[in-house]
Amino acid sequence: MKKLLGILSAVSLTVSSPSLVVACATKERITSPKLNRDLAKQLLVSISGNKDLANIDFGSMFTDSEIESVVVNMVNELLSLQYSFDSTNSIYDRLGFKEKYTSTSEGIENLFKDKYKLETRTIAENKLFEEYTKSIKGDRLDYWSVQNSYSLNIQKATKVKSFDGTEDISVSKKNKYIYFNSGDTASEDKIWRFTYEDSKNKSAHLPEIKDLTSEYSGEKKAVFGVVDDSGKYHKISSKTALYLRFQDYFESKILEELNENLLTTAYLKSTMFDIKDSKDKGKSPYINSSSSVFSKTQTLSDSSSESWKTNVKMVWTIRFDITEPSTIDIINQELRKQSIIDPSNGALKTGKSISEIYNLFPTTSSKDGVPKPVIDNKSGYDSYFGWSGYQGLTIYNGDSSLGDSPISGKAYEANVKSWTKGAGIVKNGSNFLTVDSSNSNYADLVLVLPVYMIELLGGSNPTESTYEITGKGKDDKKAMIFSNTIGNDNVYTDRWNNNNNKDLHSKDIQDLVNNQNTGKQAQAALLNQIMYGISKDSSSSDLAKTIIYSKYLDKDEVYYAGLWNKIGSYIKNENDKDE
Repeated sequence: MKKLLGILSAVSLTVSSPSLVVACATKERITSPKLNRDLAKQLLVSISGNKDLANIDFGSMFTDSEIESVVVNMVNELLSLQYSFDSTNSIYDRLGFKEKYTSTSEGIENLFKDKYKLETRTIAENKLFEEYTKSIKGDRLDYWSVQNSYSLNIQKATKVKSFDGTEDISVSKKNKYIYFNSGDTASEDKIWRFTYEDSKNKSAHLPEIKDLTSEYSGEKKAVFGVVDDSGKYHKISSKTALYLRFQDYFESKILEELNENLLTTAYLKSTMFDIKDSKDKGKSPYINSSSSVFSKTQTLSDSSSESWKTNVKMVWTIRFDITEPSTIDIINQELRKQSIIDPSNGALKTGKSISEIYNLFPTTSSKDGVPKPVIDNKSGYDSYFGWSGYQGLTIYNGDSSLGDSPISGKAYEANVKSWTKGAGIVKNGSNFLTVDSSNSNYADLVLVLPVYMIELLGGSNPTESTYEITGKGKDDKKAMIFSNTIGNDNVYTDRWNNNNNKDLHSKDIQDLVNNQNTGKQAQAALLNQIMYGISKDSSSSDLAKTIIYSKYLDKDEVYYAGLWNKIGSYIKNENDKDE
């Protein structure tokens, strides 16, 4: 691994003459390289171990202007996998797990690669879910993908999880179709398709919002399915179905854009816990309160008179047409007369859910004088609760956003930043509605769901954690300890469940992580989403890059100036490090 950038420089990067390779002996940084495509194929084979990449058709992928991002993406993708492999085995070793993942001269074993892909895909799956649910109201992503030369359905072999998360399903182009509303068998009439998609005289069968969000309803019903390589039909989640339907677009576009952040996410995950040896529970993962996963997201105050605060908030809007002046008063009155929220501040009452606010408003036409929300073509649905009008997950540290905020510039941004209650409706003065600053004919109910890491990890149940580290072997697993010290295993659950913080507890988060079928997957997905948000913070990403690049790369072998500008400055060799 220390020779990786030497390989990148010596094998793939050339100066103006395509046959002139940058020599290892060269100590000058090359500022105007050109990528030899045949050598680039050899490069991909050498760093991936996949000989099939020698036959890849680059088309116009490698242009002079794109070379830095192409190479940096490859480096980040490789190092994310390698660092995850090493740090996972290190954690397993310190926990005393019997089995660890292996690697040979051919590379890291496929079992770990499959695990890594499943975990890292969750971030991109959330993005795709939002994109597709938004596209249903206009130009569907199915048509857009074909128009932009992306293939539909399963294009290459991969593994996905069953709907309940208990099975790993192997799928490939052999059985490329995705089905929905097909019962317990694969019916040709239930294939996800648009009219004439496969040059057959078949009518369109495209999912609607109710199909994609069915699993979030009270029934928790699985609608989608796929046939594995052995011919067996399996139920899968809507997020998994979307990934397989748009696998080409997903992997070549969405996932590639996340590579740099996945490097930081891998580091964040490795530093979440300290492994300590408790007399009662043996070696266990304890919370590392100095890790950015906790220090950047919430307070962990031990004061019995101080409520905790979180920087992580999920935001939705329910939009109304307010050209009729009475609409605002009607909605305010409807919310005040219900027993769902505290009318003085908009916070949900104990045991109430945000879904109950959605249920107050009719979906087809106005009812009993209560107006129907309008369709917001600019917003999709979230992939955790299946609620409309999803604006995104925000992480504010004071007034500053970690990375780009999805609600930046919105009329309600300041009120979301300053929100310190549990879940609820962000009030705007005495009103529950916030008028759209760009179009005063519309106003939004702004719904906020603060996410506390302790609750997401299962801390609202003081007797048992829902988060555990699972090993390679079926018997290797360890539940996390809600403490940073061996002396008291319940430090953080005791604080979280005291009277000062009880009002901050969320029924929605608890229901999400405690669901017997999908809780573990949803918990992991939201945790990954939060870590991805933290990875956009420059201090977190700079630290991760410095540690990971320095671990695997040697600055003396970075000859190409464009690559040096993006990677080399983070590399610290032994003589650079403080004693």
